[in-house]
Amino acid sequence: MTTLQPFTTARESILALWLPSAQLRRSSPEAHVSDLFILLHGMLFTNIQLDDFQSALSRLLERLQIEEVEERDWMMMAVINIGSLLEYGRPTAVLKQISGIVPAIPPLPKSRTTSKREERRDSDRMDVDAEEDDIKMAVVDGVTSSPIIAKADANLGGDLPVHLKLSLQLTFSMLSQALSRPMRSIPFQRDTLNPYITIILTFVSTVIKSDHWSTFERVIPWGDLAVFLSSVPRSIIKLSDETAGSREPSIITAGCAPLPEDACLRGMAWGGRKIYERGFWSRATDGRINETAVLDVKEGEEVSDGIIEDDDDDDDDNGKGNSPHISDQDNRWIRVLRSGMRITKYVDGLMCTQQQNGKRVWSVEGRLADKVESWEEQQRREREEADMRRIRRRWDDSMDVDEEPAEDVSEDSDVDDENDSEEVKALKVCLFSITILRMDD
Repeated sequence: MTTLQPFTTARESILALWLPSAQLRRSSPEAHVSDLFILLHGMLFTNIQLDDFQSALSRLLERLQIEEVEERDWMMMAVINIGSLLEYGRPTAVLKQISGIVPAIPPLPKSRTTSKREERRDSDRMDVDAEEDDIKMAVVDGVTSSPIIAKADANLGGDLPVHLKLSLQLTFSMLSQALSRPMRSIPFQRDTLNPYITIILTFVSTVIKSDHWSTFERVIPWGDLAVFLSSVPRSIIKLSDETAGSREPSIITAGCAPLPEDACLRGMAWGGRKIYERGFWSRATDGRINETAVLDVKEGEEVSDGIIEDDDDDDDDNGKGNSPHISDQDNRWIRVLRSGMRITKYVDGLMCTQQQNGKRVWSVEGRLADKVESWEEQQRREREEADMRRIRRRWDDSMDVDEEPAEDVSEDSDVDDENDSEEVKALKVCLFSITILRMDD
């Protein structure tokens, strides 16, 4: 649904995933990460049960801290989250219309042998497809040529749709958690960098040139991102400079080989030549250009039991231009480093300073720091208001259930008032006052 040329029946065929019975099963207390993730996207795709989105998201983030999620699952969740930001290929998607990250698809030239029946069918569909054709018109030289794009541009000045807000919250809440624990532990192997980070930062560094970058500005965890980028090893900084040459690369994949997650991003409408330089896929090895081959490999299957490999051994790259000394781990660090540098270039307030020892340190300063502080304060107030509404709702429910027993207790207490001591009477007065205040609130 988010590829350059999606299947026309994809949206209808995927609805079977979110039948009410299946959604109810996924919301059970023993649901795993995959169940909760599909549950949340069912809410976003169908716009049903959105009131339960926040509680389900909290459960998902909690389960991510407990469960060991495989690398391929992180890849799929990242790609699906990006798909939710583009509203699953919906023609009227806000970001698709205004950002310019999805190019226009030129119409195929008609053959001279086109039958009259096909011509009549095309003429009947002209009215139906007029809106979609307008949406597919690209933003060229900063001028929007479609009235629908102009309408979406005006609506963005107001408020975003609810499902898009929730998609942004889901995507970057998971990014914040991944940035706080960027390394994944795998038995019998070295710790690896979470591919969710590389995919999301690749997407962010691509859309950052858009005039409507403010759509993403608020949801990005700037503090966590600055801390994470500051942890990039000095050896990676040196290696990135060597692969890119003397100047800063215009493409973040310059001089690097394809990563497993690149096979999952290949063919998506927002990527293409903006991310991958010419000849990039010719450097792929071990089926890295095939998404199915990447996702079918379970974590740990490629481990040879009892064999210790020498890290200094360099394999032959068969003349494909792939640097044999750059591992997947180093390639991922180079990708996030270059993505971070591009984000720093376009975001006012995300600063990067070069230290004498060659290490780079990121910090959030200036107007961006003030914005982050105000956003955090606003989120804190919203959480407190939500907690108060939840407590008030529970209090009202408990009052409705205990209404008759409460009257009996009050009658018994009136009878026993004569035998109560002064301290007990004072405590009863305080308890009664607290109850009245809560009911007033």
